[in-house]
Amino acid sequence: MLHWNTCYNLSCVKRTLIITGLCLIIGMCIYGCMRWVRYVPTIRLGFNASSGFEYFVFAKKMKLFRQCGLRVQLIEFGSFSDVQQAFEWGQIHGMVCNLVDVMVTIKKNKKHAPKIILIPSYPTPKAACHLLVDSSIKNLNDIKGKIVGVEIHSFGGFVLLKALKSVALSLNDVHVRFVDPTAFLTFLNKQKVQGVVSYPPYSANLIKSYEGLHSIYSTENWPKEMQLNVLVIDQNTLQKHTHGLKKFVSQWDNLLNLYNKDPSIAHNILSHHLSVSPQRANKIFNTVIPLKLEEQMLLFSANKYLSNIIETINTELLVNNNLTNEKINFDAIFDSTFLHEALRSKQ
Repeated sequence: MLHWNTCYNLSCVKRTLIITGLCLIIGMCIYGCMRWVRYVPTIRLGFNASSGFEYFVFAKKMKLFRQCGLRVQLIEFGSFSDVQQAFEWGQIHGMVCNLVDVMVTIKKNKKHAPKIILIPSYPTPKAACHLLVDSSIKNLNDIKGKIVGVEIHSFGGFVLLKALKSVALSLNDVHVRFVDPTAFLTFLNKQKVQGVVSYPPYSANLIKSYEGLHSIYSTENWPKEMQLNVLVIDQNTLQKHTHGLKKFVSQWDNLLNLYNKDPSIAHNILSHHLSVSPQRANKIFNTVIPLKLEEQMLLFSANKYLSNIIETINTELLVNNNLTNEKINFDAIFDSTFLHEALRSKQ
């Protein structure tokens, strides 16, 4: 018969072996994760509240990027111009933004040679950008000679341009002041501007906070081509992660199908990410209309309508901001390689 102490010692040895084994397993898992993190560089994607980022948050939480061999960090900024600046300084490798931001970035950062590889969505009328003015301005004709606040070199300038053109005015007929959207209310209160070009959530907050502020022009009825949300990546990252990015683009339709199968999963993910209610997250998803790959392919072709928009941005917006002497053509903006391969793999 074994002595009690002997049994106790055997039990201790057994527990020690089990604990040691578990520690080894955990250590190997941690080591494996650290090796993956070490050898897969991070791709940092920048976006802001109105750039159609919702499905990227969903993709990250569902580990879609990792399944494609990509390590992606999503970084939120307060405005489109902040996203642009981060890209210019090399703080991010890609942006979820609009066409104007891409063209401005190309002009200011030729060495990055950024390209659009995906068009995830376009906004609904609920997410419209508005030209908001104080009570002294009744209509668009009254805005002549007034001071209007817009984000520097961004979508707001294009909205203002189209608003003025609708009543045969130009950017020379107003005084444009570059203002960060977080400072719009301060500039209005101090009467430094009589109007601003703003988008949600800033626009809704401004109307609530400033008495008499009202919209005299909006993008509610604009065609989708004029307000696309796009994914643009710098050339160096495209070359380093070609395979992974192609896999991600090829999985886009599957991501949309996953969302449609049970939207509440995505709503809860975005709710947690933004610290808002699931109901609010649902509304945020409903401010964009996602585009499947075949729908995107039509936009990656040099269609006349989209080419005309690029021409307008070239000649009337970028020139007025002293950003161009030469025009940016369609092929300098869109790279359909990723989309073509994704559609081929589905056949």
